[in-house]
Amino acid sequence: MRLILTTCLLFLAIGITFSQNIKYEPKDLYFYRYPLKPLDKSLKTYSYRLEDLGNDLAAWQRDSLQRALHIPGYKRVRENGDVQIELVVSPLTITNKEVNDKPVDTEKNGVKSVMHQYWYDITYSFPMKIRVVAKGQVITEQDLAGFFTTQYYPQNRSSLSSLQQEYNNDYSFKDGLRYERTEQRKAEVRNWLFSNYGYGMAGDRVNVGYVKDKKGEYADLLKAFSLLYNAIAGASKKIDYLNDTFKQQVNEAIGIWEAALKEASEDKNARIDPKVSAMIYGDLALAYYELNDFDKAEEWIKKITKAAAFNTEQVAFELKPGIADKRARFVANGFVNGVQPDIIDRGFAKPSLAKEDMAPSVSEPVVVKGGPRDYIVITPGDTMDVRFIIPSHDVMPFGDSVWMEDEIIVLKDNKRVEIYPKEIHGYSYKGVFRQSLTWVKDMNTSPWTYEHKFCQRVLSGAIPVYRYSYVTTSMHDRTQKIVATRMYYKKGDQLLEVMFLNFNRGVSKLVADYPDLSERVKSGAYQREDFVRIIREYNEWMKNKTKG
Repeated sequence: MRLILTTCLLFLAIGITFSQNIKYEPKDLYFYRYPLKPLDKSLKTYSYRLEDLGNDLAAWQRDSLQRALHIPGYKRVRENGDVQIELVVSPLTITNKEVNDKPVDTEKNGVKSVMHQYWYDITYSFPMKIRVVAKGQVITEQDLAGFFTTQYYPQNRSSLSSLQQEYNNDYSFKDGLRYERTEQRKAEVRNWLFSNYGYGMAGDRVNVGYVKDKKGEYADLLKAFSLLYNAIAGASKKIDYLNDTFKQQVNEAIGIWEAALKEASEDKNARIDPKVSAMIYGDLALAYYELNDFDKAEEWIKKITKAAAFNTEQVAFELKPGIADKRARFVANGFVNGVQPDIIDRGFAKPSLAKEDMAPSVSEPVVVKGGPRDYIVITPGDTMDVRFIIPSHDVMPFGDSVWMEDEIIVLKDNKRVEIYPKEIHGYSYKGVFRQSLTWVKDMNTSPWTYEHKFCQRVLSGAIPVYRYSYVTTSMHDRTQKIVATRMYYKKGDQLLEVMFLNFNRGVSKLVADYPDLSERVKSGAYQREDFVRIIREYNEWMKNKTKG
């Protein structure tokens, strides 16, 4: 009992709060995952081969890609494996090179002139194909995306001749592109093979809910929370975790929650009010998910969507894909819902998950029924539907064009019209809203020099957040230009860059009127990469506070 009480107090101290009395404790764990496309059980070994059609991969790049040709749960042999993996790498080819310019009007001693800033918008291909063969039969041929865009910025941008000359003499440019794509492909190939054919431990994150118990009214729910959380924590990295102890702990927690739901009331002052009920639904869905009873897990999640608790809906939304994925894998392997199969340790590896793979999306596209609507906002509240003119897809790299931050071109009355950030409030193109923002670029001039840009709006609300993209030199290759980003936020009418000497102290002050969140930030529960996540929670809290 003392151990349970100590554990619960610890969770209360470090838990993540979404509302006034409901908290969710996250838990990262590894679970044994089955493949989506299981191979014949008689197959035990695999071999691999890399075919470099262009013969332009460096030795280390070949080795790096070959290490990605791995199927956890199978033994690798030098050749003639039961399963044969082939990665076919086509040569990297520049398919299009388009000149672009950003002229700037200058005046000196009464003489006007134009300063050119040339660069190349480049499209290139670097396709790869994964081929899987078993017993002499091709099982799968998976083509990986082959076309990409980038920009080439010379040191001297003032003339077309200098642009072309630098490009012709830059022998490392294609090597840089090949390096970048090879590094990306390693993880892509490895994860694809593991997900479809491998057996092994995969990362997962779950959230267990409990009530912040100030008056000692929720001892039963805290006990259920502790039972489920400890069961899940103990199950991590175990191949066969569904033992009698695990089932006993989880089923005892389920019994406590089901008993509590008999008190459920729509009265906001009730012990089991709608928010607490929603939290219990979420915990029950998680409990059945861990028991591999996907039908019951989905039944409880459906109840959550009807509950007036945004925080629990968000947690449920994050659990849904896990339930669907695990169900699909069980079906593919012929397992009955709720029945854990006999597991054979196939010598699996424990792959690591990149942090960004589990991070929430930060974009909030504006979407209306029937698809995203393209429009400009002349002034707040004054919108106009327009048709955008995009000269070429090559100027839209990574789906977040640097070009569209400086100007947009629309069709108005069958005429081509160029619009700049100083002229309108913002615009929405393909569901992404960009707002006109202004900041000081150079304080050494008199008057100061200001920069005006259309910046992507990442978050709306009490503290809106924006993303600004710009071209800079790659830290990995000083000869290569890349697109980087900076984040800005608005507090009142003041636009500030997301830059804090002491992140936790600075952001805790920013959200100080939400004391619980401010205290968690100050205590170190978040890192710099969590800024959008923090502000999203703050904005939602402010929205609910305003409604109340």
